[in-house]
Amino acid sequence: YTALGGSTASSSVKLSKAQENVAGPDADWLNPAFAATDDASLATAALDSGTANEFSDYLKVNDFRFSGIPTDATIAGITVVVERDSATVSGTPQHNTTVASLLKGGNLVGFNREADDTVNWPENAPGSLATHGNATELWSTTWSPSDINSATGFGFALEARDLGTKTTTARVDYIEITVDYNIPNPLEPFNGTVLDSSGMGNNGILRFATSSAWIAATGTPAFANFGTAIN
Repeated sequence: YTALGGSTASSSVKLSKAQENVAGPDADWLNPAFAATDDASLATAALDSGTANEFSDYLKVNDFRFSGIPTDATIAGITVVVERDSATVSGTPQHNTTVASLLKGGNLVGFNREADDTVNWPENAPGSLATHGNATELWSTTWSPSDINSATGFGFALEARDLGTKTTTARVDYIEITVDYNIPNPLEPFNGTVLDSSGMGNNGILRFATSSAWIAATGTPAFANFGTAIN
């Protein structure tokens, strides 16, 4: 048997089944469960104290219920898409993202990719998307299928900040994760003919002719030895 070279790339996209506001000293996210689906129902954080650099608490989404990633797959990259915008009560919003991190086992891990969304969140603009990571980005950490498949602690955490002093509200419609992975090709039978094993003593090496397609094209077989000595 011989293994074919290369691998097959696949991806799986999921929305979360669990969402929460991580209570802290900053602005709470109200209705965090609304970040579960793309349906115009919004999780919101009121950044309205009139103080510059006001932060939200963490909006955590997890329990994505991935299940189809093969156990022998290699995780290639993880992409997170966030639909977010700002609602303005007074003035011009100046929201941006200050934390955009993956969760493993419920804990923030790897690189904070807030720099993928450095612009101010659009004002009153449903459908505005920010993308963190990509199909080859591992967020400066390691991943196995078991970290993701059926792992309720796999997810994403988001924190927003209002740079200005106006009364505004940060809004999130949904957060979606795509996992890209590679799977090895299966073993396939060698398409050849065993010629003989004579005259080889105890080497334990079989001699194969190349496939019949090669012989038909060239008129002569080519030969290859497979195996190692087993004296």
